[in-house]
Amino acid sequence: MRIEAADLTKSVEVLRELGAKKIWLFGSALETPENVGDIDLACEGLPDEVFYHAISQLIHTIGKPVDLVDLSGDTRFNRYVRSKARLLYDGGRPV
Repeated sequence: MRIEAADLTKSVEVLRELGAKKIWLFGSALETPENVGDIDLACEGLPDEVFYHAISQLIHTIGKPVDLVDLSGDTRFNRYVRSKARLLYDGGRPV
């Protein structure tokens, strides 16, 4: 499966509308966007009560499998993801 720029734009729109303050792309989509199994996204600020709804909405909107990670906590895994990821959205500021 190929990841298109429109997929990322739509993903950011969905997560932003649900309250995400920062959104990153990570995983295989950064290295080989023309051949991925899913889109790996991470975010901060997404309210807990909409987290699973956000995954469902992303899949419905872009029609591709999505993995979503909450980066709100300061864990070793979250620091690793941030270090390898590309920031797509930062609270309305251009990225």
